[in-house]
Amino acid sequence: MSWSFLNMRHHDRRHSGHSGPGLRSGIQRAVLTAGPVLLLLGVGARPPAANAAEVYNQPAGSLTVEGDTNLDLDPGQRTRTEGNLVSASDLIGIATPDSDSFIKPRVEYRNYPQDSGDDRVEGYLDFNSTWRTQRSSAAVYGTVEHLDEFNAELPSALYDNLNPVSPTSPETGKAIIGATRDSALVVPRYNFKYSPLCGFGVSGVYQRIDYSPSDDIAHVNFAYYFGQASATWTLGPRSELSFGAFDSRYEAIRYYSNAKGTGGTLDLDTAWTPLLSTTASLIYDHVNVDTSIPTLFRGSKDAFGATASVAYKTQISQYRMDAGQYVTPSGGGSLFYTDQIKAEYDRDLGPRWSITGALLALKGRGITSYLQVDNRTYVQTLAEVVWNLTPTWYLQGGARYMWEKYQFNLSGAADTRIYFRIGYKGLPPRR
Repeated sequence: MSWSFLNMRHHDRRHSGHSGPGLRSGIQRAVLTAGPVLLLLGVGARPPAANAAEVYNQPAGSLTVEGDTNLDLDPGQRTRTEGNLVSASDLIGIATPDSDSFIKPRVEYRNYPQDSGDDRVEGYLDFNSTWRTQRSSAAVYGTVEHLDEFNAELPSALYDNLNPVSPTSPETGKAIIGATRDSALVVPRYNFKYSPLCGFGVSGVYQRIDYSPSDDIAHVNFAYYFGQASATWTLGPRSELSFGAFDSRYEAIRYYSNAKGTGGTLDLDTAWTPLLSTTASLIYDHVNVDTSIPTLFRGSKDAFGATASVAYKTQISQYRMDAGQYVTPSGGGSLFYTDQIKAEYDRDLGPRWSITGALLALKGRGITSYLQVDNRTYVQTLAEVVWNLTPTWYLQGGARYMWEKYQFNLSGAADTRIYFRIGYKGLPPRR
């Protein structure tokens, strides 16, 4: 389970291939998974009879030209590769006085004339819905994706603008050229305030990941379930303390590998000023592992972790940071530790110019010694600048550096990407 998931309340306060059978099956799986969620979105967004819902959409599209020094992050020979990316999306929103719902479909086409094996059509569907009354609130968010394995297994340093930080980090860092990953993530929660000082809540996570091809070494199809109940105490006008008890289950799909987790969490949310907020978290997780991947193993582990999150926002800048250690399901075949720091800084330099800097550094390691073959260190840094030509058209340029090394490999692999983008973004609604 992820510390980011434990901090969902905090984030809510801070931020109101080739086409063919693989793609078709990914889309079908996405539709089957997203259908009930979209129904929940519609129910959550249904306004009272006296209030009319505001429905709007914000289309966007871009063309990116890029150059990579090591596109496939190969620890051996480096080959410079040029390519382009065409992206189209639409943010659909439904707003009422008591709810906000968003659905964002996105399609991308990647083309590399010098490396056609990395050409890919990819699809995304993100959703986020919140509903509130004087004493309660409910929300559901998540995503459905059909991605190239390389883009799926090496996460971005940038935060997602629509959803909170993902509650899991299932990436293995390993990718097969031409392979794909289909995934679905749904995260619901409900909170009720039964007095000015006390409340309770329930929350959950469902995640399903399918690799094509799947194997018993680094790309294991799995399903993950997580449920938590929590009690909350308001310590004052700025702070809130909560204690939670949870139960989780990891199940491999094609191979025998199961892991069960039971434990507790302690979170402290503090709004120091209207512009600055933090969260500090502690967790205990007793994990029982029963697996045949990569060898037979049965045992238990007491896992401990802690994280801290910071959000600071002014009229012209924003800073976000999440750091700590947590337990997460993984395509490596079981539960893994992740030590991670993620940070992003955005600043407007004037009416037309803005800059962004981001960092992601993580170390993934098996929760028990038999999984150490997948231990790895991964770093990504990014810097980019945007020039707004008009309120809807923009130019963007940036550089990204990525480095990865596995514990038992003699050398790591690095890639430097330089990219330029021209894009269109629809105007946001006036509310």
